[in-house]
Amino acid sequence: MIRTLLLTICLYSACLPAFAKPSALARPLQVVSSIKPLHLLVLAIGGDRVDSKVLLKAATSPHHYALRLSEMKTLSDADVVFWIGPQLEQFLEKPLFNLRDRVSVVALSPSAREANAGESSQHPGDQDSHFWLDPQLALVLAGHIKNALINHDGLNKQYFQDNFAEFRRHIQNLDRQIAARLEPVRDVGFIVLHDAYGFYVQRYGLNQLGALSRTAEYHQGARHLDGLRKQIKQGRVACLFREPQFDARVFRALAEGVEIGFAELDPLAGLMPASKDGYMEFMQHLTAQVFKCLSARNAN
Repeated sequence: MIRTLLLTICLYSACLPAFAKPSALARPLQVVSSIKPLHLLVLAIGGDRVDSKVLLKAATSPHHYALRLSEMKTLSDADVVFWIGPQLEQFLEKPLFNLRDRVSVVALSPSAREANAGESSQHPGDQDSHFWLDPQLALVLAGHIKNALINHDGLNKQYFQDNFAEFRRHIQNLDRQIAARLEPVRDVGFIVLHDAYGFYVQRYGLNQLGALSRTAEYHQGARHLDGLRKQIKQGRVACLFREPQFDARVFRALAEGVEIGFAELDPLAGLMPASKDGYMEFMQHLTAQVFKCLSARNAN
């Protein structure tokens, strides 16, 4: 009886890959994403084989944030942490460096080659790290997520690969749908609160005329604001897009006395449901908001 039990244990142990930890096999892979869009991509690829958490909650900006003790514990308990990098989530740079020997940290910033694959050599400035707003770049990020998950959980390799293949098919359809929907409003001018939409604007050839600030941390000077105000008075701007994470009072003051459209865009998908199809729903919702505001000008 004892020999049979020992033989069974040895045979079972021999079936385990060298990198698989016993504790990891007893529970789903513990994954933490810095921001909601990355969390949605993890859910698309990891499905029910990962326990995925997001660090920043709705209406919270990664540009101005300080970690709480409970969030530090969430990071330290993770197997894998996904973030964009210090250019977006600077508050995570030191904590993740300190956890480097305990947690696998994966920065999801596309390489220059990946960002420009099949596209124009022109691309948004270095200040814009919102890569996920271009569905084709979101696919690149999802590929890196797939590879990282496989690296930590090879037993589910085929599952992650199948999910990625399905996500790729959905992305191609989504990309075509967004392009077709925005085609009638490509020439309609608009201004955004901060310069977060460069990859989206470039992907679909939209007419962004300016931004209240280049980054969320720093507002432009009076000359810049005067230039935006002039464009609004000239009737070149159909819509102003604010964001839930930031105070938009200065933004509204620009349009005082001028009839103009206002709409809210959330590039961080704060209120979108967290699900396997969440990224698709997020991009469809954002596009619907853009189209509704810009198409109002064409309807007048």
